[in-house]
Amino acid sequence: MLDITGALYSRLSGDSALLALLAAYNSGKAIVADPPPADLIVDGTLPVLIIGGAASDEAEDTYTENYRRVAVSVRLYHRPAGSSLPLDTAAERVRTLLKSWPKGSVTGGTLIDAAVSGPVAGPTDDPAVEGRIVTARLMFLET
Repeated sequence: MLDITGALYSRLSGDSALLALLAAYNSGKAIVADPPPADLIVDGTLPVLIIGGAASDEAEDTYTENYRRVAVSVRLYHRPAGSSLPLDTAAERVRTLLKSWPKGSVTGGTLIDAAVSGPVAGPTDDPAVEGRIVTARLMFLET
Protein backbone atom coordinates (compact mmCIF):
# COMPACT_ATOMS: atom_id res chain seq x y z
CA MET A 1 0.00 0.00 0.00
CA LEU A 2 1.32 3.40 -1.00
CA ASP A 3 1.77 5.69 2.04
CA ILE A 4 1.44 9.15 0.47
CA THR A 5 0.87 11.05 3.72
CA GLY A 6 3.81 9.27 5.35
CA ALA A 7 6.06 10.11 2.40
CA LEU A 8 5.08 13.79 2.56
CA TYR A 9 5.54 13.85 6.34
CA SER A 10 9.02 12.32 6.03
CA ARG A 11 10.04 14.75 3.31
CA LEU A 12 8.86 17.84 5.22
CA SER A 13 9.81 16.83 8.76
CA GLY A 14 13.30 15.82 7.67
CA ASP A 15 14.24 19.37 6.75
CA SER A 16 15.79 21.36 9.60
CA ALA A 17 15.32 24.66 7.75
CA LEU A 18 11.56 24.10 7.53
CA LEU A 19 11.32 22.90 11.14
CA ALA A 20 12.97 26.13 12.31
CA LEU A 21 10.17 28.08 10.59
CA LEU A 22 7.26 26.23 12.24
CA ALA A 23 5.48 26.56 15.58
CA ALA A 24 5.97 24.02 18.34
CA TYR A 25 3.38 21.33 19.02
CA ASN A 26 3.45 18.42 21.50
CA SER A 27 7.22 18.46 22.14
CA GLY A 28 7.88 18.67 18.41
CA LYS A 29 7.01 20.84 15.47
CA ALA A 30 3.52 21.58 14.18
CA ILE A 31 3.38 19.21 11.21
CA VAL A 32 0.15 17.23 11.24
CA ALA A 33 -2.14 15.46 8.79
CA ASP A 34 -5.83 16.00 8.10
CA PRO A 35 -7.92 16.15 10.09
CA PRO A 36 -5.83 18.37 12.37
CA PRO A 37 -5.96 17.52 16.08
CA ALA A 38 -8.47 19.51 18.13
CA ASP A 39 -5.68 20.85 20.36
CA LEU A 40 -3.68 22.30 17.45
CA ILE A 41 -4.17 26.03 17.89
CA VAL A 42 -3.01 28.75 15.55
CA ASP A 43 -2.00 31.27 18.19
CA GLY A 44 1.43 32.53 17.25
CA THR A 45 3.33 34.18 14.47
CA LEU A 46 5.05 30.93 13.49
CA PRO A 47 2.84 28.80 11.23
CA VAL A 48 1.41 25.33 11.67
CA LEU A 49 1.52 22.91 8.73
CA ILE A 50 -1.27 20.52 7.77
CA ILE A 51 -0.82 17.78 5.17
CA GLY A 52 -4.15 17.33 3.42
CA GLY A 53 -5.66 14.18 2.05
CA ALA A 54 -5.54 13.47 -1.66
CA ALA A 55 -7.61 15.96 -3.65
CA SER A 56 -7.35 13.65 -6.65
CA ASP A 57 -5.96 10.15 -7.11
CA GLU A 58 -5.87 8.82 -10.68
CA ALA A 59 -4.57 5.58 -12.09
CA GLU A 60 -2.22 5.90 -15.05
CA ASP A 61 -1.45 2.22 -15.39
CA THR A 62 0.32 0.52 -18.27
CA TYR A 63 0.00 -3.16 -19.17
CA THR A 64 2.81 -4.06 -16.82
CA GLU A 65 3.03 -1.30 -14.17
CA ASN A 66 0.67 0.51 -11.81
CA TYR A 67 1.12 4.27 -11.71
CA ARG A 68 -0.80 6.79 -9.62
CA ARG A 69 -0.96 10.55 -10.05
CA VAL A 70 -2.02 12.16 -6.78
CA ALA A 71 -2.71 15.82 -5.96
CA VAL A 72 -2.17 16.78 -2.33
CA SER A 73 -2.36 20.19 -0.67
CA VAL A 74 -0.15 21.31 2.17
CA ARG A 75 -1.74 24.13 4.16
CA LEU A 76 0.02 26.55 6.49
CA TYR A 77 -1.67 28.96 8.92
CA HIS A 78 -0.51 31.61 11.36
CA ARG A 79 -1.67 34.69 13.23
CA PRO A 80 0.36 37.55 11.78
CA ALA A 81 1.91 40.07 14.11
CA GLY A 82 2.11 42.81 11.52
CA SER A 83 3.89 40.66 8.93
CA SER A 84 3.13 37.68 6.72
CA LEU A 85 6.84 36.97 6.28
CA PRO A 86 7.00 33.91 8.60
CA LEU A 87 4.08 32.30 6.76
CA ASP A 88 5.37 33.15 3.30
CA THR A 89 8.89 31.95 4.13
CA ALA A 90 7.61 28.60 5.42
CA ALA A 91 5.30 28.16 2.42
CA GLU A 92 8.14 28.86 0.00
CA ARG A 93 10.31 26.32 1.82
CA VAL A 94 7.55 23.71 1.46
CA ARG A 95 7.36 24.51 -2.25
CA THR A 96 11.12 24.11 -2.63
CA LEU A 97 11.16 20.78 -0.77
CA LEU A 98 8.34 19.31 -2.83
CA LYS A 99 9.58 20.66 -6.16
CA SER A 100 13.09 19.33 -5.57
CA TRP A 101 11.95 15.95 -4.20
CA PRO A 102 14.26 13.42 -5.89
CA LYS A 103 12.98 10.28 -7.54
CA GLY A 104 13.18 7.40 -5.13
CA SER A 105 11.59 4.90 -2.84
CA VAL A 106 8.65 5.64 -0.58
CA THR A 107 6.63 3.13 1.42
CA GLY A 108 4.70 1.11 -1.15
CA GLY A 109 6.33 2.47 -4.28
CA THR A 110 8.64 4.89 -6.00
CA LEU A 111 8.20 8.62 -6.50
CA ILE A 112 8.60 9.30 -10.22
CA ASP A 113 7.80 13.02 -10.52
CA ALA A 114 6.71 16.01 -8.42
CA ALA A 115 5.11 19.15 -9.85
CA VAL A 116 4.19 21.97 -7.50
CA SER A 117 1.95 25.04 -7.59
CA GLY A 118 1.51 27.80 -5.07
CA PRO A 119 1.77 29.06 -2.49
CA VAL A 120 -1.59 30.77 -2.81
CA ALA A 121 -3.78 32.33 -0.15
CA GLY A 122 -5.64 29.78 1.92
CA PRO A 123 -9.17 30.29 3.22
CA THR A 124 -9.76 30.69 6.95
CA ASP A 125 -12.81 31.08 9.18
CA ASP A 126 -11.01 33.55 11.42
CA PRO A 127 -10.10 36.93 9.89
CA ALA A 128 -7.13 37.17 12.29
CA VAL A 129 -5.59 33.99 10.79
CA GLU A 130 -3.74 33.88 7.46
CA GLY A 131 -3.25 30.80 5.33
CA ARG A 132 -1.20 29.56 2.40
CA ILE A 133 -1.66 26.46 0.24
CA VAL A 134 1.02 24.61 -1.70
CA THR A 135 -0.31 21.89 -4.02
CA ALA A 136 1.83 18.98 -5.16
CA ARG A 137 0.94 16.70 -8.07
CA LEU A 138 2.93 13.54 -7.47
CA MET A 139 3.42 10.53 -9.75
CA PHE A 140 4.15 7.20 -8.08
CA LEU A 141 4.95 3.73 -9.37
CA GLU A 142 3.29 1.29 -6.99
CA THR A 143 5.13 -1.84 -5.92
